[in-house]
Amino acid sequence: NFFLFSLFYLALKMLNQLRTAVRSVARRSDAGRRFASHGPDHKYSDSVTPIEASNLYSGAGTLMGAVMWFWILWRAKHDMPHLLGFEHPWDHLPEAHGEEHH
Repeated sequence: NFFLFSLFYLALKMLNQLRTAVRSVARRSDAGRRFASHGPDHKYSDSVTPIEASNLYSGAGTLMGAVMWFWILWRAKHDMPHLLGFEHPWDHLPEAHGEEHH
């Protein structure tokens, strides 16, 4: 259980570091960049009002992403030997004594 908790904690920490790095790179790269249709100070028309997602939704998205990667890595840990052919799924079935196997 401790291993799973620490894996989950590290995944959340790495996602947070990645998000911070992407934001800082995006801020730095806008300075000398040409935009195809609009400049960086483009104003939308009055009919379009973009909104920022609240911290609740940003946090929920990060949490759901972490759970997704946790699930993928968990399934890979348990299914990878079967997929690579190191184990067979029928190797762990209980033996039925006294019956013929065909």
